[in-house]
Amino acid sequence: MIQQKVDIKAEFDEYFWRKMYPLMAEKEKVRQRYVSDFKKLLVISLFVLPAIIYLLCNILYYAGDDGTVIGNLILAAITINVFIIRGPAVRYKRRVKNDMMNCFIKFFDEFKYEYGRGLNLHEMEDLYIFPNADECVVDDCFFGVYNGVNVKVCEQQLIKKIKTSKGSKKVTVFAGIILELDMNKNFSAHTFVIKDKGILNRLNGKKGFERVALEDVTFEKEFEAYCQNQIEARYLLTTAFMERMLKLKKLYKGSDIQFSFVNSKVIIAINTGKNMFEPCSLFKSNLQEKQIYQVFEQFMTIFKIVDILKLYQKNVTL
Repeated sequence: MIQQKVDIKAEFDEYFWRKMYPLMAEKEKVRQRYVSDFKKLLVISLFVLPAIIYLLCNILYYAGDDGTVIGNLILAAITINVFIIRGPAVRYKRRVKNDMMNCFIKFFDEFKYEYGRGLNLHEMEDLYIFPNADECVVDDCFFGVYNGVNVKVCEQQLIKKIKTSKGSKKVTVFAGIILELDMNKNFSAHTFVIKDKGILNRLNGKKGFERVALEDVTFEKEFEAYCQNQIEARYLLTTAFMERMLKLKKLYKGSDIQFSFVNSKVIIAINTGKNMFEPCSLFKSNLQEKQIYQVFEQFMTIFKIVDILKLYQKNVTL
């Protein structure tokens, strides 16, 4: 069982220099090879892409094109060029990140790292705390136990297609982390808590759910709660627990945070708008420990959430 310790940072310092830094030095050689590949592709594209565009313009000029075809072909050429150039960065990340994250997570004995094993779009829709979306992208996922609480955290992105005057485009409507934590209470009905939207709250209602009138004025200003069972909702949303939820909101300054209580678990959606848990980058030396320590701090924040909500304190069943 992992316990928060005063000296956990010192323990990680020792682990970092003993285990992680040798791996990072090894991966730095790999990074340099991929950087060399990237530079070669970039130089080639600076000559090839203009030549292709020039050739297309001449061909379609003599063919009498009105500009539509040539515009589409040039856009396609640029897109393909970008895709090829970013290839080394994608391959490097795929090859190196998994090794570095698996080494990192071994410091936390009861946790493991997996890529891409998060919630699917249908599961997210059923929680009622995410915006409508057409695509779901899953990145880093962690599974384990902290102070007796089962913890699952995934970095995910939701994408929605919207119509524009020029056709359609993809827009990110959620980018952040999703936590699935065991609750210290048993319940069967579904309750969800979302950001207060003022006069737009009337649009939040879902079939089979009713609004929960709560006594905490401060909480009411920040959130709106809906439930299938009023008794269970009040059993979950005690004054003490609502205070902890407000503390959690302060922990992630400026981020939208919403909760769904279902199947004796709480699922927390935190829209950070950031790409988290990134221990390496093609364009940054692996010999800089800053990136690893940033991942460490982000991971420790997950434990702080359990501590703030006090989910390890067992309560009686309703």
